[in-house]
Amino acid sequence: MHPHPTRQWRVPPALPALKLAGALALPALALLLDEGDPVRVALAVLAAAALAGWAARDLVAPVRLAVDPEGITVIRGFAGRRRLPWSAIEKRGAAAHQAAEAGAADERVPAPVGGDGEQHHQHVEREQRTGGELVRRLGGDVR
Repeated sequence: MHPHPTRQWRVPPALPALKLAGALALPALALLLDEGDPVRVALAVLAAAALAGWAARDLVAPVRLAVDPEGITVIRGFAGRRRLPWSAIEKRGAAAHQAAEAGAADERVPAPVGGDGEQHHQHVEREQRTGGELVRRLGGDVR
């Protein structure tokens, strides 16, 4: 990741702990209520393994999105990262967003790039506000 990110959107710290607790509780509950059914226990162990893997991803790569003056860094795969410069980012205008929600064709316009430092700083702040709003709606933590 970039050494000095301006803003980061992270997994809430309690979420991996909650997932790990669920991963421990599922097999225990299945054993308690198995009534001699090995399929029930096997499914609980499988679900617990999936929860533990999901929690491991949260612990290994807690930063889901990082924004800085040069671009953004997003999570890729299990714990990889992908760096995207601002010149590679497309911004969806409000009209295109409304049209897409209504089922119309997706029209995208490139994000503003270049200009003076103040213009770029304003652009980064605007992207942070809208990105933070999206992350909050998805249940993430904005820092």
